[in-house]
Amino acid sequence: MEVSEKVKVLQDLIKIHSVNGNEVEVARYLQKLLANHGIDSKVDEFGDRRANLIAEIGTGESKKILGLTGHQDTVAVPNPDRWQHDPFGGEISGDYIFGRGAADMKSGLAAQAIVLIELKEAGQLPSGTVRFIATAGEELGTPGAYRLQKQGVADDLDALVVGEPTGGNVIFAHSGSMNYRVTSYGKSCHSSHPQNGINAIEGLLKFIEEEKHLFDNTKDDQYLGKVQHSITVIDGGSQVNTIPDSASLQGNIRPTASFNNVKVADRLNDALEYINHTTPFQLELVDYRMKLATQLVVNKKR
Repeated sequence: MEVSEKVKVLQDLIKIHSVNGNEVEVARYLQKLLANHGIDSKVDEFGDRRANLIAEIGTGESKKILGLTGHQDTVAVPNPDRWQHDPFGGEISGDYIFGRGAADMKSGLAAQAIVLIELKEAGQLPSGTVRFIATAGEELGTPGAYRLQKQGVADDLDALVVGEPTGGNVIFAHSGSMNYRVTSYGKSCHSSHPQNGINAIEGLLKFIEEEKHLFDNTKDDQYLGKVQHSITVIDGGSQVNTIPDSASLQGNIRPTASFNNVKVADRLNDALEYINHTTPFQLELVDYRMKLATQLVVNKKR
C-alpha cells in the first residue's frame, strides 16, 4: 500500500464515532477494507451496535498462531469545542495526525490491518497463522474481550501482540487495573442547620485525603514501577439546600506484580475501616473489578 493509502485508513477510522460504543461501524469498515484485498473476516455483532472482528491469513503448514489485537472504541470527548482540531476530523498538521483515538488506538488497529494486507499482497503468507482480533469495549467494561474469551478465540495462540501506544517501544509487561467505588453514608437535614446532619460528601473528602498517600510505601515493581492510582469520578448531593446523606466516588488503581490486586484491595479496606472507626462517617467499598498485572517472559537465543 502507498503511504497515502495507509494514512487514509487511519483518517477513516478516526472519523468513525466509536466513543465507548458503535464498534460495529469500525468492524464493518475493516471488513470491507480487508475484503478489497482478498482477506475474509467475520464480524460478530452482539447488540447495541457492539461488534468484534476476526480475520486470519497464513498457509496453515505450521500450527503456530500469532495474534494481533486492538480495540475499536475510544474514550469520551467531554469538551470538543476546546480542541484545536476536530476530534473526529483526522486532520494532519506537519508530521502529526489529530483526532480521538489517533494514538489510543486506531493507529495500532490500522497498522495491524495493514500488516495483513501487505503480507497477502506481497505473497509472503506465514507458514502458520496470523489472527487479527479487533475488540469492542476495551475502554469501558470490556464486553468484547469477555465475549471472545467465552468463544475461546485466544486459547490456541502462541503469542499475542497488542497494538497499544508505547512510544515505539516493545513492552512485555502490563500493570493490572482495578476500578472501585466508595460510597459514604451520612445523615440528611436542611442546610440551614447543618449541625443536625452528617454530610456524606465530607466523608469522601476524608477518604480522598487518605487515598492521596495510601500507596506511598509500596514496593516498586522491577518492570512496572510504582502503583498508580487516581480518583476520577465524584457524585453526591441532589438538592442545594439539603445536606446529602450519601455520596460516592470512583477510582482506578494500576496494581503490579509486586503489589498485586489482593494487596491493593486490603489497603483500600484498611483505609475505610480506619475512617469508619475514627470519624462519624460510614464508608463502604461497594464494588470493584480487577484485571491482573501481566508479564510475558521473553526467551532470547544467544
